[in-house]
Amino acid sequence: IPTVIVPSALGVRVENFVSLLEHLYHDIPLSSKTPFTRVASILRVSSPVQLDFPHLHTLVQDYLVAMFPSGPVPFRHPDYLEEALALTTAYKIESIRKGIYYSLVTTTDFEAEEVGGEEVANADNNLAVGQDGIVEDSKTRHTVLSSADVKRCGKLMAGIVDHFTPILFTPVGMILCLLFK
Repeated sequence: IPTVIVPSALGVRVENFVSLLEHLYHDIPLSSKTPFTRVASILRVSSPVQLDFPHLHTLVQDYLVAMFPSGPVPFRHPDYLEEALALTTAYKIESIRKGIYYSLVTTTDFEAEEVGGEEVANADNNLAVGQDGIVEDSKTRHTVLSSADVKRCGKLMAGIVDHFTPILFTPVGMILCLLFK
């Protein structure tokens, strides 16, 4: 029986490899209804840093792009925003980054914590940077925002607040707030 050994230095996770095999053997092919977690797994494992399947990697990038708006869309905030942002950074998928930033900042869940004078997305010191540059909590294996992304989100939030605060605290703005309350 032929055996293939995947070097541990590539950082391939078992769950990502299983997703890849399920796709390659047509057990669970990719479609527009494929869940984000599966798309993310195949994107990672097919990347040049891991097993390097260029055609598949490009195809999976297209599926990822289709899952997220390319610009600000009010009231549309897909799940897995932190991981999606990390993937777009790691694999240079620029077309959906602005929409993901907007969704992150305008959701009620976004709250960066300050630790030792520096904002981070996770207060515990369990952060590990993977081979593809994605920051994860080593205990939960959940993706967290890098400090650069936290800073960018903070600047974006401050810009939104600076823009809308004068509008809200003018007589016309207060009347509109009362009308739509």
